[in-house]
Amino acid sequence: MHLPGRARRFGERPRTRLQPLVEEIADAMHAEFRGRFAFYGHSMGALISFELARELRRRNYSMPVHLFLSACRAPNVVRSVPPTFNLPTQEFLARILKLKGTPKEFFEVPELQRALLPLLRADFEITDTYEYLAESPLPCPITVYGGELDKLADVNSLAPWEMETIAECKTRLFSGDHFFIHSLQTEFVGALHDDLLQTLSEPL
Repeated sequence: MHLPGRARRFGERPRTRLQPLVEEIADAMHAEFRGRFAFYGHSMGALISFELARELRRRNYSMPVHLFLSACRAPNVVRSVPPTFNLPTQEFLARILKLKGTPKEFFEVPELQRALLPLLRADFEITDTYEYLAESPLPCPITVYGGELDKLADVNSLAPWEMETIAECKTRLFSGDHFFIHSLQTEFVGALHDDLLQTLSEPL
């Protein structure tokens, strides 16, 4: 499934609030949640994965056997920086450039900027407006991956993920920033591969 505003759904208006998006995913993918499955998400994707797991539980649907989450502060950690999505264009672009996760062509090609800027703002709006509501911890284990130099999800903001599960919560750190999954791709993919294999080998 592609999110609104992406790939085959590029012409659709991107969503700007997390809970309606999570409900839409659960509606569309209900039939896919069968057997053993796990969720992986990076940054906003990690938040989507977490809230989707909670939405599945509310609906009494099948649950993931594990959550793998990278570059995302725990949802119960109070946000320490002001919103980004509503900054003036040049300030918003400067903030994106500072994160070092967007291809340079985006900043060099005006047509590309005009096409993708609404989607980027929508993504930031999802995370900037997210409000955590306390629920009972999830039954599935959580593995958190973080970058030691990540200023959006610093190391101290990762530990509280342990409060969101009654199972094991592990943290793996990498010597990179918010986009360590790219700069340290081989190392990260190897770690995720090993962790996923271990999860799948565990008895039901």
